[in-house]
Amino acid sequence: MSVEKGHKPGSWRIRVYKGTQAISNGKDKEHKETFYGTKREAEAREREIKRSLDTGSFIGKKNETLGQHIDEWIQGCEISLRPKTVTAYRQLAGYAAELFPTRLQAVKTADLQKIAYSLTERGLSATTVRSFGRTMKIAFKRAVDLDKIPTNPATKIQLPPAQPKKLTLWDKETVKQFIRIIRCTHDWEPAGSWKHDVRCSRCDAERKGVTVAQIHSSGELKSLSPYAEAFELVLLTGLRRAELAGLRWSNIDLEQGVLKVVETRNDAKGGGFYFQPPKSDAGTREIQLSARALELLRDLKETHAIYRMANPSFWPKDPWVICQPDGSLMGVERLGVMFDKIVKRYSFPHLTLHGLRHLWATMAGEAGWDLKAVQYNMGHSTPTLTAAIYQHHRRVEVSQLDAIDDNLG
Repeated sequence: MSVEKGHKPGSWRIRVYKGTQAISNGKDKEHKETFYGTKREAEAREREIKRSLDTGSFIGKKNETLGQHIDEWIQGCEISLRPKTVTAYRQLAGYAAELFPTRLQAVKTADLQKIAYSLTERGLSATTVRSFGRTMKIAFKRAVDLDKIPTNPATKIQLPPAQPKKLTLWDKETVKQFIRIIRCTHDWEPAGSWKHDVRCSRCDAERKGVTVAQIHSSGELKSLSPYAEAFELVLLTGLRRAELAGLRWSNIDLEQGVLKVVETRNDAKGGGFYFQPPKSDAGTREIQLSARALELLRDLKETHAIYRMANPSFWPKDPWVICQPDGSLMGVERLGVMFDKIVKRYSFPHLTLHGLRHLWATMAGEAGWDLKAVQYNMGHSTPTLTAAIYQHHRRVEVSQLDAIDDNLG
């Protein structure tokens, strides 16, 4: 402990030793502070700091605002976290923008609780409000770790209970109709006497409130390839969207009937893409391919060979499985957007592209796959099952693979 004259008139430099615990945690061993006043007042401040350090209630005299701390924290996140995660943190922290001008040490649990209540009153989902609470806990934990504040005010926020998602999966007939529609190159004709309803003469798909001329003039895709192949592959393998988007032909062994998940692809903020390995060890895996999946991939590879002959200079040396006819990549989010359009366009029960992954898991369970095989195939990672899934996965019987194929018609 020491009090020394500062550089400016009336200022004192206070230094207080924090103890061996600070050193073991890799933090600064001293608290340094500039105090303005008399020497006696500076010495009193020194004793106050020492007492608060001893009791664990120390709050440094800093004028940093909550907004400044959030900015610093987000910048740190950009180094270590995925861009999508950083964007989510920034958006969720933004709900507390009214508190950004407030001094960090002055933010109370009641202030954060008020914001959480207001989000609920605005009609935001319980999931969003709970995500806001978790984001604040992480941000303030960082402030505690840096000795900016003694305790985390976000730990005591009361949040709405988690609401389990109600997932309504398609039945077998709906799945078969979906496959027929996405595979079809439609030939539309008026349905009955009412010209604003049309029907496809090939797959019997129906559209309401649209004419044949309107469909042709809209520039709507006649063939849904490569989206059709992407959606069917999810149904046949249970792949995540990012895993599917990052899949290259070098990851597939058509002779052995194996698909390797080693890389994911996501849209980057501002354009372009970024590639990363799966989130966990369980995400890196080899998936057995059913007869139908192999047939689909062989047909797609032959199609790519034809495209490649037409534009050899555009295609990369190791092409992606899901790509444009010239070998270029399409947006990852675009896959989900197109899936949503098809679901609405043909009046299918609501389901997301990720829901197809759940649908695969359901079909696998009904086909007799055991839990370890299903979790291994999906790349799930849990505290209790990850090691067993990753190390002790057993191969499934061919009949169990075929049973999933049968569900797709």
